Amino acid sequence: MEREDKYDPNSLQDLLPVFYKRLFPCGLFYKWLNYGEVRGTNFKFREFSFTLAEDIYLRHLSFTDKDEMEKEILRLCPHKIDIGPVLNVRAKDHKIATLKPVHRELVLDIDLTDYDGIRTCCQGGDVCTKCWKFMVVAIKVLDRALREDFGFQHLLWVFSGRRGVHCWICDGVARMLNSQGRSAIVDYLSIFPSKKPYLTSKTLYHSYIRRSYNICLPYFETVCLEEQDIFSGEKGLEKLLYMIDEPAFLEEVKQHLNRAGSSANSTTRWGIVSAAVSQKKNKGGGKRGGIYDALFEEEMVLRYLMPRLDEHVTTGMGHLLKAPFCIHPKTGRLAMPINPKAVDKFDPNKSPPTITQLLREIDEFDARSMEISSSADGQLKVRDARKTSMHKSLVIFEEFLRGLENERKEDRLAANDMKMEF
Repeated sequence: MEREDKYDPNSLQDLLPVFYKRLFPCGLFYKWLNYGEVRGTNFKFREFSFTLAEDIYLRHLSFTDKDEMEKEILRLCPHKIDIGPVLNVRAKDHKIATLKPVHRELVLDIDLTDYDGIRTCCQGGDVCTKCWKFMVVAIKVLDRALREDFGFQHLLWVFSGRRGVHCWICDGVARMLNSQGRSAIVDYLSIFPSKKPYLTSKTLYHSYIRRSYNICLPYFETVCLEEQDIFSGEKGLEKLLYMIDEPAFLEEVKQHLNRAGSSANSTTRWGIVSAAVSQKKNKGGGKRGGIYDALFEEEMVLRYLMPRLDEHVTTGMGHLLKAPFCIHPKTGRLAMPINPKAVDKFDPNKSPPTITQLLREIDEFDARSMEISSSADGQLKVRDARKTSMHKSLVIFEEFLRGLENERKEDRLAANDMKMEF
């Protein structure tokens, strides 16, 4: 049985100095944001912000190199670190110059609070394994689309530490996109909820929509009908019937539902309404262009399971987003990189370690190492992060960095080959 580490938010200020000194991967962090530049020009112009205890907010921060950044992190022990864009001038010069974003990673932010209208197990900042499945579907849909439809390769998926996920898209072409380009990508990915009336056979042939539907469908019955029971009660009934805009047919469907009783669950109600719509369509009834020409079941599956993006986070070039490997002050959990292929196995309340757990794991590892090496000349030398459950997220992060480095090597080789052509 695993030991449970209770986290006390009041202890964070005492724990963070140890965390930043022994666990925060400052070297890898710098390697990522430096993007292989020998002199780190981009890094010097990168904007950061720190949130300290009692919500003290320090913006317009910039660092010359890794050492300066690490020194400030250890000195201030921020409760939160946010990453902004690369600017035209250093952020600290904001009083004497106009700051303009030059480029930044394309970022996606998905938060479970945007699902509060349909999730019934939790609300607000709470999250459980049931509503986490909305995140599972969103990650699967978006990861496929970003790779297959846009050709992006360097995606870093990060659990926020509480109730959401961030995706950092770090391909060179993605980092150089302007606001219009980022907005176009958000529009492409954000089909539902939308103001479009109905999904038709023509639109379903679109590769993104069809692929997304195939991803969402296996989750609809379990997540929406059974676990969330989204169509129960009066409000649930409104959600289920909102597409039926022909009064006579709407009244007919309501009569079928009344026979099932007001306490009928979502599975029962869904069966009644979807059967009635299918029967109506097969008979050729209904007004042209309405629900009867639409794909009712397909639209409902997509409408409730497709990703709900925070558009402003993606389109705003100057937006700052929480950095990976921070500790969430309220939960104490690590904002950790995750593998999108294994997201089904991720438990937001167990998989991410707390800061209390991480520091305890270091002590336990060191105690075992002392026993093993007591008769040897020297002690075992292991990086502190490797002693903890943070190790898996570091492996994911290092693999992501290797992908960036391999691409840079390929680009350099291609550039050299072009120079030799004559």
